[in-house]
Amino acid sequence: MAAVGGEFHPDFSSDGDIVLQSKEGTKFRLESVILKASSSAFRNMLRIPRDSNETSDTPILLTEDARVLAFLFNCINPAPSTMDLRDYDEIWRVVEAADKFDMPCVLKILRFVVLTEAKFYNNPLDLYALASSCNWKDVLRCSSKSSLKQNILLSKNMKILERAKHGDLIALLKLHTKRKEILEEAVRRGENYYFEKFDEDTSYHMCTKCYSPFIGDSGEVSESEKVVEVFRSRVRDCINRCPLGLDLAERDFWEDSVGEVAILKCQKCGSEVFDIRSTTQRIKLLLSQGNDILPSEVGDVDDN
Repeated sequence: MAAVGGEFHPDFSSDGDIVLQSKEGTKFRLESVILKASSSAFRNMLRIPRDSNETSDTPILLTEDARVLAFLFNCINPAPSTMDLRDYDEIWRVVEAADKFDMPCVLKILRFVVLTEAKFYNNPLDLYALASSCNWKDVLRCSSKSSLKQNILLSKNMKILERAKHGDLIALLKLHTKRKEILEEAVRRGENYYFEKFDEDTSYHMCTKCYSPFIGDSGEVSESEKVVEVFRSRVRDCINRCPLGLDLAERDFWEDSVGEVAILKCQKCGSEVFDIRSTTQRIKLLLSQGNDILPSEVGDVDDN
């Protein structure tokens, strides 16, 4: 239950010898000895002599909002109400306040709250940035793995990633980049062609088995360059969208994505331009081999 501006917060209204006030005007009555023991900033603040005209009920004005202060004070002086946080914006305000007032115990309790609520745990990029800021190394690794389910380079994610420490941001980018490169290379190994330019106007994708050009079902040499590039673009989009790569191990994905590439065959030996079966098997093996080959979390990629 929140207090109306100017009133005491219901959880902090009776016991205490000092009154603090949020920016909205909500008041908090607390024991100064608890504040001093929990925060060097409050300890230094309360050493400053107060005006002789002030009483113990004269509030000390703070710039934080009431919900943030309620969370902080609940951490050092547990109250009946459940500590809840609405979103990551509110979490960051708590982090900033805990840093400002030098209250390390708040971050320990914040960690527990964040990791036990699905609405926070299910946002891996926000969680990664928070873990980076709070130096939660185990959460950093776990959230980096979960981040592989999405494209972190979308513009909407930039503001979130800016909150991470520089080194942790670079580590996350390396993880995503390296994993994409390995998956793309695994897909390329399923391609049974190479590109050859015959003259200024003529170029084909050639069979790697008999060195003849791939043709369409009409019997004419197809515009293979365009067809293959569309195929590669679809694969890149899939990997960028979800570097975890689980879709690449499913035959249904390839049958839906290969498109016109499926009709390209070598005019001489009949080989398909792309081997779906061997590619799905290769990807499944790659995904099953663990972090030694395919990095899954920050720390799996060498700094070199």
